[in-house]
Order: sequence, then structure tokens, then C-alpha cells
Amino acid sequence: MQVKQKYLLLPVKSGMMVIDQQRAQERILFEQFLEILRTEKVASQQILFPHTFEINGADAKLLLEIMPLEATLQAPLTWQMDVARLKQI
Repeated sequence: MQVKQKYLLLPVKSGMMVIDQQRAQERILFEQFLEILRTEKVASQQILFPHTFEINGADAKLLLEIMPLEATLQAPLTWQMDVARLKQI
């Protein structure tokens, strides 16, 4: 049974279940997206011109810590940097 074109009321063993249709749809799409991330190579687009930026010592240390974690992503970022110089900061 649908209520106010927003909720579904379904009988279950313990009573009634109320389902918000919009949230249910969002959950379904989210689960599909997660499954795609787990099973397929995700397409990505490379930038045409690389971005050059400078960072301070604290940010350099943080960047060096997260680089190994970033490599475990399904579609890892492409880093082109002078790591030796970064370690000197």
C-alpha cells in the first residue's frame, strides 16, 4: 500500500514496515555503484596539463603517509612528483 505517494506500507510478521521510496531508491543506486567499484575498472579522465603546486612541511609529511593508501584505490591517482625532494621538506 502506498501512502502520500512517498511511503510504502508492507505487512510483515511483526506488524507493518514503512519504507521511504526515495531513500530506498538511493540505497539501491548506492549498492549498485559499490558493486561496480568492487568488480570493474572505473573509467577516469586524465588532465591535459598537470597542476604544479607547493606544499609546506606538515602537508608534505601527510602526503607521504597517504600515498601508499591511495595506491589501493580501484582508480589510483597519478602522482608525478619528486619524492626525494618532498622528503627533504
